[in-house]
Amino acid sequence: MKKSQFEITTKKQLVKAGHYKLWTAKTLVASRKEYLTFPSKRSLERWLGEISWLNCSIHRNQQKDEVGNLANNLVLASLISKARRKRKVTLFMQIHDFSSVGKFERQKILVAKDGKGSRRWCLLLDDEASSILKGLKTLASGRDTIFFPASNLVSLCRKLKSTQNCVEGIEINICQYPEPIPIKPSSPPHKPLIKAIQRDKLSNLDHLEAESIHIMREAVSNAENPVMLYSV
Repeated sequence: MKKSQFEITTKKQLVKAGHYKLWTAKTLVASRKEYLTFPSKRSLERWLGEISWLNCSIHRNQQKDEVGNLANNLVLASLISKARRKRKVTLFMQIHDFSSVGKFERQKILVAKDGKGSRRWCLLLDDEASSILKGLKTLASGRDTIFFPASNLVSLCRKLKSTQNCVEGIEINICQYPEPIPIKPSSPPHKPLIKAIQRDKLSNLDHLEAESIHIMREAVSNAENPVMLYSV
């Protein structure tokens, strides 16, 4: 198979298989046994990485929320270490638009990578809460899994957690990102509501205060026996 054909045939294969089917490099190879000249495993991973709608980063310094704020590196490292101590699968994930000809115009593709860089993905019907939960369950594949969303998926996960929707064995971590700060609309009243203040519009003190409150709130909600240490 030629590299120029790879993305086209991969997209066709996803559409043909339908929504919420788990895909990995291994299952992709198994579904294309008719190609006698399929690329090696290393080449296959490289080709997959060059497809824009399968992009997903596992690097801590590249994890950003929906408005481009970087994840707090110390908080993220702590959450990952905690997940590994519990022997849970940790997956970094992103969501992308998936355009195709047909009646499913709102299709999305959910992509995840583990700590070793192995990629898995599934096609979603849309980006509604029920669809994302079903996609997470597919990617978890029956194992206890902690997901670390990035980019636009962070805002969707905020909504998901606010509705208290959950699936047993699946945990979504977003406390590594600063909490959006909603503000009231300024006059005149017809101006659109600004949903969040970006990092660069906050003073240094405002940002530190918001981040501290956010970390304390998440620590209390997630820890079994939280303790606060401080000095004056």
